[in-house]
Amino acid sequence: MTAFKVPPGKVPITGNFVNDKWLKWFDSLKVTYNAFTTGLVASRLVAADASGNLEDVADLTDWIAGTTGQINVTDDGDGTVTLSESTKDFGSLSTTTPANLTTAAVDTWYQIVNFTAEGSSVNMDPDPDEDHITIAHNGFYLMNYMFTGSCAAAHNWKVCVRRNNNATGFDQTTAYFSTTTANKYTVTGSGHLYLLEDDTVELWLMRLTAGADIVISVDSLILWLQLMWGM
Repeated sequence: MTAFKVPPGKVPITGNFVNDKWLKWFDSLKVTYNAFTTGLVASRLVAADASGNLEDVADLTDWIAGTTGQINVTDDGDGTVTLSESTKDFGSLSTTTPANLTTAAVDTWYQIVNFTAEGSSVNMDPDPDEDHITIAHNGFYLMNYMFTGSCAAAHNWKVCVRRNNNATGFDQTTAYFSTTTANKYTVTGSGHLYLLEDDTVELWLMRLTAGADIVISVDSLILWLQLMWGM
C-alpha cells in the first residue's frame, strides 16, 4: 500500500494553476483511499471488522433487530433489510353445542370444559380437549369472551378468565349474572391481560347462592385472545 503523505506545508494550493506539490498530494490521497476501499461492494454500509479493517455489511440483521410480536426484520441478501409488522399471536375456542356443567358447592370455581372447536390461530395453541389456550410469547393480550347459559332454578353466578388451571385469576374480567327458570342469559367480558410464555388461559364459573350439585346448561361459548405488545 502506498504510504499516505501529509499535505504540503506552507505551499499555496493555487496561483494561476494548482500547485504541483498539491497535485501529487491529492494523487497520493486517491491511491490511499482506493487501497482502503478495495473489495468493498458499492451502495452498502461499511463497518470495521475485528482487526479494524473496513468491510461492507452484507447482512444488516446483524445490526438491526426486530421485536417479537411487533416488528420483523428480513435480510434481503444485498446489504439491505425489509421491515414489516409482525402477525400478532391470536387464538380462540368456541362451542354452540349445549352441555351441562354441575357445580357441587357454592363459592367454588369450576372450569368451563364445554369447548368443542378451536378457531384459526397464530403461534397460540387453542385446545378444546383441555379447554384452554396456551400462550407462546410474553406480552400484553387483548381478551374477549362470551358465555350463554341457563339453569332450572334461580341462582347468582359469576364468570372469570383465569390461568394455569385456576392458579390465578383476572378480576377485571369478571362478569355477574342471575338465572331464573328456563331463561337463557348471556354475559361478555373483555380486558387486557399480561401473560407469560406457556401460560394456559381458561374460563371459570362460580355459583354464589346456596345449593348442592346445581346444574347449569352451557349453551354457547367463545374465548378469544390476541397479542397486542410482545416482549
